[in-house]
Amino acid sequence: MSSRGLFIHTTNPLARSGMIEISVHLPESTGGERAANLVILGQVVRADAGGAAIRILRHGFFRVDVLERTSHVPVEEPGF
Repeated sequence: MSSRGLFIHTTNPLARSGMIEISVHLPESTGGERAANLVILGQVVRADAGGAAIRILRHGFFRVDVLERTSHVPVEEPGF
């Protein structure tokens, strides 16, 4: 993963130029920070049987409410 893209391993090839949303769960830190999800909106720029290269179009961090795991509160605006 870099600031502009990432590579993911896939079991099935993804369509080139297709859009993809990826959610990465970040667990609660030992310093007391609540758990969060990193949500990435990207475009597939290269794909083969081994995986896909994704260009990051937008991203955002969302806190996971400990009491209701389905509730998300934006931490910062998505990057452009």
